[in-house]
Amino acid sequence: SPGTIVPLVQAGAPMPNDIKKKMTNITDYSFSRDVTHPNQFVFTAQGQDKTVGLFWVKNETHVQMIANQNTQIPGDSVGFFTGFNGLSFDAKTNRTAFIGHGILGQADIFIYANGRIFEVAGQETLIPGGIGHFQSFRNPNLSGDIMVFEATGRFNQQGVFLYTTTGNIYKVLTANDRVNGKTVRSVKISHNAFNYNHIAALVTFKDNSSGIFLITFSSKLNL
Repeated sequence: SPGTIVPLVQAGAPMPNDIKKKMTNITDYSFSRDVTHPNQFVFTAQGQDKTVGLFWVKNETHVQMIANQNTQIPGDSVGFFTGFNGLSFDAKTNRTAFIGHGILGQADIFIYANGRIFEVAGQETLIPGGIGHFQSFRNPNLSGDIMVFEATGRFNQQGVFLYTTTGNIYKVLTANDRVNGKTVRSVKISHNAFNYNHIAALVTFKDNSSGIFLITFSSKLNL
């Protein structure tokens, strides 16, 4: 045999936070790039009666709930979570970044660490180096104490930003910046585009050319 296929989580199994209800759909997941913790991961699931949950699989027998539909949204938002996506898990730090949704249309970025959830950026967060507030978020990438993410704002603002656990958000590269003499139209990253101080980004320019660029932070950068 060339190998084996082993189920880790399956629809039909009990919801980890409520064994009386079954998972009807597994909607997202993230494994850490840390090879010393190959069996740890996080996932989101929907269950019966519109239940939703974000869970951390620590080992084969221990699954911990991070949040569900009864978890109040922290930060400036009101109400409770209604869904989760955009997961990024770092087993070295036991942190999980995710986009959390709310009943009023919220779709903000949060980090789970040390048993609590805190907001990183939301629709009331000012865009560093930009105008006004963020409007939407995609593809948070968590590595150690740093997270990068893609975001948009009014007036066609779009780009990649960096967050540190000190609470600061920095602009990395955004629309209308200049790279190699050309003007940037958009910057996109995937869900695994960031590692330590390197970001791989797909940059499209206003002349309709494009390319994949490696953005490297200086070791002297004071984050």
